[in-house]
Amino acid sequence: MARERGSLTVSLLLLLIATERLADAAKILAIFPVPLKQHQLVYQPLIEELAYRGHDIVLVTTDPMDLQRSNGTQQQQQQQQHQHQLADRIEQIDLSFAYQLPVLEQLNVDGLDGRDMLRKVFDVMRTISAEELQHPAMQKLIRAASSSEGGAPPSNKCIRFDVVIVEWSGVTLMNAFAEHFRAPLIGIANGGAFINAHEALGNPNHPIGYPSIFMPFSEDLSLLQRISSVLFTVWYRTNAKGGLECYIQP
Repeated sequence: MARERGSLTVSLLLLLIATERLADAAKILAIFPVPLKQHQLVYQPLIEELAYRGHDIVLVTTDPMDLQRSNGTQQQQQQQQHQHQLADRIEQIDLSFAYQLPVLEQLNVDGLDGRDMLRKVFDVMRTISAEELQHPAMQKLIRAASSSEGGAPPSNKCIRFDVVIVEWSGVTLMNAFAEHFRAPLIGIANGGAFINAHEALGNPNHPIGYPSIFMPFSEDLSLLQRISSVLFTVWYRTNAKGGLECYIQP
């Protein structure tokens, strides 16, 4: 009888150990570099939910979340508990300085056609990404991948990452962090996927059957519209590329 009880105890311990390993929380690097409030608000509920579910997150954002906010007196204890959980699980790298970069003023130019406007957006976002990558906290994050001491992100909570989530909005400099930390990349967007996003997933969209979201038409294309869509796709592939070797070294 005692032997059976001992065997049962060992089995339960093994089951608990296995369950703990299966329930291990992920360490996530989330990067949302676009200095637009509308972009940031879309992703904050996702980050909150991931934190509530026990994942540790390093959040790179131009709009840091208020982890101490209160929603009133009702259910105050539960709200306090949630906020403490958020503060414990989420570390933030504040890139709000990007709102003050003079390059943003270039987006206020009127009278540009669609292609000129997109080219301007790509140029501006590359400049912003370059400035963000030079931020001391970002440089510390970059060094964390190869440094065994003193090179972790804001604290020692996340030296490695299980997954990297990046806002994929045309310019993809920040995608390099997935390769840098040797972690899977999840691209996320607050609207339709861009051409380069489709191609990166092995799902290139045919310019005639599925025109870009930037084109003013989507179906029943005329001959001129088909030609325009093909030319735009070729132009986009050429102009959406941006070098990143000078920002993140292996």
